[in-house]
Amino acid sequence: MVPSKANGKTIGWVSKRWNPEVQKRFAALLNALGDEFDGEIEGINLQETAIEVSKDLDPTFSPGIYAEAIQNNMRAAKAAFSTSTTMQYANFMPGEWLPWEVEGYLRSIYESGEKIGGGLGAPDLMYKRRGQLNHPIAMMHEGDFTAPIGIAVQDGNYTGSTGADEHFSDRKSGSVDASTAIPLLHAFAQDFLKVDYMFWVDQKPYFEQQVLPCFDGGTP
Repeated sequence: MVPSKANGKTIGWVSKRWNPEVQKRFAALLNALGDEFDGEIEGINLQETAIEVSKDLDPTFSPGIYAEAIQNNMRAAKAAFSTSTTMQYANFMPGEWLPWEVEGYLRSIYESGEKIGGGLGAPDLMYKRRGQLNHPIAMMHEGDFTAPIGIAVQDGNYTGSTGADEHFSDRKSGSVDASTAIPLLHAFAQDFLKVDYMFWVDQKPYFEQQVLPCFDGGTP
């Protein structure tokens, strides 16, 4: 494990997915899970690509090595789950910030997923946030995919926020009204991104009051 830092503060910990030994053990885990659950579950998704790690925190790390490691893990997941859908959450990559710093890291993840038939997705359906618009949303919208595409409405998204926001503790963001935002989220994902999967987080009270009724024949 290595600390993930932003503005000099530790904001969490991430596994060293770029470490060859960690990749081997992760592939072994995926194989064991695949032996038990492939074809029994709809799918499995890998953790998002966004991390705050640099060579200063781990000399073995580099953005290029990290991008290759993500693709290795995607191939391992696809090999372990040949029937169930596999999905890599690919939202942001260290070492680039689109559209100004273009290194091809995020695009390589989407191209790799399409090549192997592995699903591609992202957390945080934020259709007004420049960061999301320039990264996962642009990749999904501009690509011509045969691989499955998915997007998640995470905790906070119902009111226009994410876990990275300073005000996230109260799940409020300006004057966003969840009753109108939810139909927009659905329409954006379905009509603009043309996703195969939408994941709705059980955030109270929005999920029970406004999302679940749609599964009873209502319209988001």
